[in-house]
Amino acid sequence: MRKKRHQDIRAYSARELEVLGCGDVSGIRKIVKREKIKPVIRIFEGNETAYFPFASLRPDWQAMIDQVEEAAQKAKEIQNGLRLIEEATRIAAVLPLDDEDYGHLWAYYGRKPNKTKEEAMRKLKAIIDYESRVSGGSRKGEALATVATQAGEHPNTLRNWLKRIKDVPMAHRLPCLVDGYTGRTAKAECSKDAWEFFKADWLRRGQPKAAACYDRLERAAKKHEWIIPDIRTLERRIVKELPREAVILARQGEDALKKCYPPQVRDHGVFHALEAVNGDGYTFWPHVDFGDGVIVRPTAWVWQDIYAGKLLAHRVGVSENTEIIRLASGDMVETYGIPEHWWFDNTRAAANKTMTGGIANRYRFKVKEEDPMGIVPMLGGQVHWATPGHGQAKPIERAFGVGGLSEYVDKHPAFAGRGTKAKPVPLAEFEQILANEVAAINARLGRMSPVCNGRSFDQVFNESYSRSTIRKATAEQRRLWLLACDNVTVDRNNASITIKFYNCRNGQNRYWDELLSPYAGRKITARFDPQNLQGAVHCYTLDGRYICEAACILAAGFNDAEAARSHLRARNSHKKATKAALAAELRMTTLEAAQLIPTSPGVAPEPTKVIQGAFGKGREAVSSEAEENDALFAKAVGTMEGEWRESMKNKI
Repeated sequence: MRKKRHQDIRAYSARELEVLGCGDVSGIRKIVKREKIKPVIRIFEGNETAYFPFASLRPDWQAMIDQVEEAAQKAKEIQNGLRLIEEATRIAAVLPLDDEDYGHLWAYYGRKPNKTKEEAMRKLKAIIDYESRVSGGSRKGEALATVATQAGEHPNTLRNWLKRIKDVPMAHRLPCLVDGYTGRTAKAECSKDAWEFFKADWLRRGQPKAAACYDRLERAAKKHEWIIPDIRTLERRIVKELPREAVILARQGEDALKKCYPPQVRDHGVFHALEAVNGDGYTFWPHVDFGDGVIVRPTAWVWQDIYAGKLLAHRVGVSENTEIIRLASGDMVETYGIPEHWWFDNTRAAANKTMTGGIANRYRFKVKEEDPMGIVPMLGGQVHWATPGHGQAKPIERAFGVGGLSEYVDKHPAFAGRGTKAKPVPLAEFEQILANEVAAINARLGRMSPVCNGRSFDQVFNESYSRSTIRKATAEQRRLWLLACDNVTVDRNNASITIKFYNCRNGQNRYWDELLSPYAGRKITARFDPQNLQGAVHCYTLDGRYICEAACILAAGFNDAEAARSHLRARNSHKKATKAALAAELRMTTLEAAQLIPTSPGVAPEPTKVIQGAFGKGREAVSSEAEENDALFAKAVGTMEGEWRESMKNKI
């Protein structure tokens, strides 16, 4: 710092302005260049140095320089007094401190880097060497000079070290010898609004570069007259002041923030082989030809044993759908047995009604009372839902990553130069390569999980499987996973069922069996093999009771006479069988039943108790009186009719 003479002739170089707290050298040079401050060139020992006059500097820099120089002048005045006080404190006799009083010193020691700790250890070794020489009979001056020479220090330096550990127990001397240098503590000035502007621009999901944010900050600072430091100063301030997790959340989102929290360690050893499985779908890289012009990237559903990590079964399809999940489940149960616990993704494909129907806590599709019970509940398994893409909750995710199927199948040498839509891989070849690589993954040694401990997945699984109780599937249960299911309504007239398909010629097939007759007009569950749509269909009630095996009724050509005759014969046979069944039930004819109806004898009517009264006259008197009344009535009517006719004539 240059000595202050007169206010109008003071000038400072960029390095001096940095020491005074105006920013770092590069930032200061940018500001003076932008504000067009003309420097004064001075030559010292052949070197040219640019000095900037005090009067031309920014007002905030001028105030800072005055403040620092005043503080420096005051510091010089009390410097000697501080040295005397420090010396007196070191020399003054103090009471020994206990272990608790040195705790803050050891905490201070622990925050220092290894380089500083090694320096303190070097000082302690020199002190121990000095004390051992003195206790051995050497003079203090000679021992002091010898040890200082060996340590490469001045004897006075060694004396200062001895003063620092005076009256300090041997166990607590090391932290007392740590230097108190804390490095540069001065901060470059930055306006509060400028700092908030930079944080708002940089802390967002767009993840802008700091250079672009600083460029916008410079433009805003010029308009609003903010004081801003160099970009590197702001970057260091971000690292120092902003929490790392807050920066990750603001710039990368919640998914990245989850990785900042230590994951839960789950012990797979609580299970045995095949007690718990988890499955997921994976879409491979190469394009595969499925036939009929379908060329897509194949998707496989894979089941994995949670205990050993072994890949148990897989099926390949054009997408992650119910079909491949059902078939892979059937392969697993057919080969190994029935797991107790099943972990699924709660996605639309995995949480399908075919596999998990009837589960109370399903959150996909509309739950209906007539929905059929899923395969897993009917097998006695317990369904669990896992978070998609979460490896801690679903270990199968790791089997798809580095060292798994993505490495050994997607990058297989057989797919080199192929696997595009123009050069697809045949389905049979892809399935063969996938099966080989899955077997190799299961047999690879050196698995370092706590359960495997250097062994392979196959070894661990087979050892536990041989001494575990495994439930095997019955013949009835095999129909559950080998056949898809659908709810259909039995025709109310002919008791047949119709199932619609998307890959048969007519779009639907009809199935019939005479045992379906009692269920006419009712809904049932039909389980069928989608790879054999013209085969038989197994029919169940909605609550899972087996009804019958219904045969497929194939559609015949309009002019196929033989088919018509066969259909007629079958219908006549059915009619005869029905007549025979009816005859077996009706052991009595209608006439025989009519003859058993008893005859009912006629019942004579009861005599009436109501008699019409004659009121003292005989029957003859009553009759003559009636005739007389009729004659009088006729005469009166004739008289009225004559009078009416006479009146009509007069009017005319």
